[in-house]
Amino acid sequence: MQKNFLRVTKRKRLPRQQFADPAWFLPGLLLGIALLLAPARQADAASDGWKLTLRVSSGAIYGYCVAGVRDEATDGYDVLWDSRAMLSTLGSKYIYSYFPHPEWNRQIVNFSQDMQAPGPSKEWLFEVLSNLSGQLVVEWPDLAKTTGITAARIVDLAGGGTYDLHSATSFAFLNTPSQPRQFLLQIDSLTAKGNCSYTLKKNGVFLSWTPEPGAAGARYNIYRKLDGGDYELLNRRPRKGSTFRDRIGQGKKKLAGISTLYYKIVLCAQNGQETKFYDEITVNVGELLENEP
Repeated sequence: MQKNFLRVTKRKRLPRQQFADPAWFLPGLLLGIALLLAPARQADAASDGWKLTLRVSSGAIYGYCVAGVRDEATDGYDVLWDSRAMLSTLGSKYIYSYFPHPEWNRQIVNFSQDMQAPGPSKEWLFEVLSNLSGQLVVEWPDLAKTTGITAARIVDLAGGGTYDLHSATSFAFLNTPSQPRQFLLQIDSLTAKGNCSYTLKKNGVFLSWTPEPGAAGARYNIYRKLDGGDYELLNRRPRKGSTFRDRIGQGKKKLAGISTLYYKIVLCAQNGQETKFYDEITVNVGELLENEP
């Protein structure tokens, strides 16, 4: 009887060709490689961009997520840069902060790290989920150490408040237990390359910058912002060269009431996609006009 029992429960060996079928083992192999790379990319500081940690806490309990940009990333799913968030509501107390991306059509739709391609203005929708009642505190502890961010704000989509990350270090909101609360992180940033300068004359503001090394025939977009306004594109299509004249300065009357002009120079790829963003140029109109001959 024992011999028959062993024969009945003996596992059948899979055919050799089943192991050799790429459709059978390739997905598992790729997943294994991604898991091996995950610890390294979590600890890696973005040398060609920036990272910003959003920490949500109540006392000693906290959760966090990381937004950022880097040259190799896209605005979609990047296996090397976007980390999945493993959410479990079985614990007694929890706080989760994550980026929901159901549009990426992945098996897991929530991500603890979301790296995007560089751009002058970027947005991240993130959610906070907790079973705690009372106030939760949102912080951004590493903003002071993050270079390349010129403006940063968080919009509370449920409460309606907007928080300037450079003017404060945290804000609190009243949490509804087990109900996700949505926020919008908005960043104006520069992954700056090269030196920029300007000269203000009666016939315009003259901008100049150091051409991108090794990029012969490079093309650029030029943006301008007035006091309290938004950046607007000044050229119709990416232009060659490393100089530009903004005709807004033709005569003092056109600059009446304007104290400061801001410019951004943007390097474009051959397909017109913006890739790298030079330092912001700030023009003090009043001071320079007083020195005009």
